[in-house]
Amino acid sequence: MIRNTCLACTVLAAMLFGAEAPRTFIGVVTDTMCGAKPHTSMMKDKTDAECTKICARGANQYALYDGTAVMKLSDQKTSEKFAGQKVRVTGTYDEKSKVLKVVSISVE
Repeated sequence: MIRNTCLACTVLAAMLFGAEAPRTFIGVVTDTMCGAKPHTSMMKDKTDAECTKICARGANQYALYDGTAVMKLSDQKTSEKFAGQKVRVTGTYDEKSKVLKVVSISVE
């Protein structure tokens, strides 16, 4: 209930201030180094989640791969919980910076 209220407030604020309204993106939480490449091909003894967490360290960050594009996720802490999983992300995408500003993430 609170999450829906927050989302509704975010959408309303975006409409009032001319910002883009949040959209839904579906894909797999990966990292900016590996992107669309399968993780199991690089680290055969690790799961996709383990590999993603290892690869997202340092200069690399968590990202969403939707089948065509790799979008860096703004909320790195929450993204880590979903590493290697197919998720539904609600947010706004900035094409210029290639960053998906996360409002919410849930397992798809």
